[in-house]
Amino acid sequence: MQDDGKKPSALSKLGDIPAVAWIGGISMAGGLVALSLLFTDKNHKLKTLDKKFTEAVIVYNSEVDSLSDELKKISANYNDLIAENDSMGASLAGEKAKNNRLTSANTALLSRETQYKKNFSSLLSTSGKINDENKKLKSEADDLRYEINSLEDKLATANRRNEEQQALIGRQNGKIETVTADAAELRDSVKQEDVSGWFNNTELDGGYGLFEVNKPYSHYFYGITTINGYVINKHFLTGLGVGLNRYDAGWLVPFYLDFRYSFTKRKYTPYIFTDGGFQFDIEHFKLPNSIFMNPGVGVYKIITNRLALNMGVGMFIQQYDFRSSFINMKLGIYFKK
Repeated sequence: MQDDGKKPSALSKLGDIPAVAWIGGISMAGGLVALSLLFTDKNHKLKTLDKKFTEAVIVYNSEVDSLSDELKKISANYNDLIAENDSMGASLAGEKAKNNRLTSANTALLSRETQYKKNFSSLLSTSGKINDENKKLKSEADDLRYEINSLEDKLATANRRNEEQQALIGRQNGKIETVTADAAELRDSVKQEDVSGWFNNTELDGGYGLFEVNKPYSHYFYGITTINGYVINKHFLTGLGVGLNRYDAGWLVPFYLDFRYSFTKRKYTPYIFTDGGFQFDIEHFKLPNSIFMNPGVGVYKIITNRLALNMGVGMFIQQYDFRSSFINMKLGIYFKK
């Protein structure tokens, strides 16, 4: 090919494009237009597809875009080849070979497009199955979520119970430690101070009935008692008591066991007491027919180390043919030998 010194125009370049390329380009453009119309016509049906179908369409569109990009690159390469043909002129055989390769590539692209269309049809046919599987999976997921929530509630309840038990154990341990410390302190105090010895406590006693006062031996009583016993340590003492009580219906002789616990010694020393035993009816010479208990509290007024006044109040409960209760008071003199 001779060079006449004139550069060919753009129109002359387009005129030199082979007919095969024109046909291929038109076919590709027509296919894209047809595909676009097909997608536009079926757009309202594609809205019901699930995520997998949408991803397949995206992949398909991506491939179409890739094909378009490749076609553009081919067109660019083809124009470059035409330019090279115009400039070089002596490589017509090479240009024809390149043209053949482009034609083969176009054919391959058309084949891939056909395959993607088949895949698209397959996705359409399987979308119903995918939807059914998704519904089934959703139902199973809801059931599993309910079971998980139920297990979490049970676990939270068990944790709360465990925390409550741990707190209870901690409180019990604290009480045990406190009681142990008190017992140790008491043991030490007993070891350090030996106050044991015999004692006598003589008291004036009186009581007033709390209910059913219209029956014999339930309205009131008064009398005197004396207790002889042993001081165990500075807190505990015990002894045997005997006395004479005048009731509204007659005389009774109590015979009982007295037990007392005194708190820390001071000018006014508080104490608690518990008396319990039998009473005898001396007027009718009956065997013991009255059982009684008399718990209460009181206070010592310390005069010397061996002498004190005491006053107490308690609940006197007896069984004498029937049960009766009294509020009673004691006033006495305590003497340690």
